[in-house]
Amino acid sequence: MNVRDVIYYALIMCGKEDLAENVRAGTAPDDNPDVVRMLNCYNLTVLELSEEIEPLVFTENMTSEDGEYLFENFTKPPKQILKVEVCGKEVPFEVFYDRLKTDQTACEVTYDYRAARATSLADLIEYDEAVFSPRMLAMGVAGEY
Repeated sequence: MNVRDVIYYALIMCGKEDLAENVRAGTAPDDNPDVVRMLNCYNLTVLELSEEIEPLVFTENMTSEDGEYLFENFTKPPKQILKVEVCGKEVPFEVFYDRLKTDQTACEVTYDYRAARATSLADLIEYDEAVFSPRMLAMGVAGEY
C-alpha cells in the first residue's frame, strides 16, 4: 500500500475527482499544488497517529562491542525504547540522549518511532492495512485538507 492510494481516496472525499483519477493513473506529478498540499496533509495525519493514537513499533537485532547502541545506527529514528531482550528475556538498559546502554553486546531492541515524512505518491505507508486502511487514512487527510 502506498501514499498514492490514500491521496486518491482523500481527493475523492474533497470533491476533486479529476485529479483523483490522474493520481490513480500515475499521471499527476508530485509537484502539482493540490498533490503537494495533500502530501502535507498526509504527513500531518500520519505523524499525529504515530505520536498520539497508534505508535509505530519496530524490533531489530543489534550488536555492539561495548554494549552502547547509538541511535544514529538504528534502522528507524527511535522515539522511546520499549524493551531490550536477549534470548527472549528482558534485560536492563539505560537511555541517554544519543544512545542506549546495556551490558549486552548482542540484543533485540524494540522501540517506537515517528512516521517518516512522505515526499512522493510512490512512498510506502508504514502502517499495516489491518491497522489503518487507505480509506481510513484518507479521512484524516481530507480532514486536514
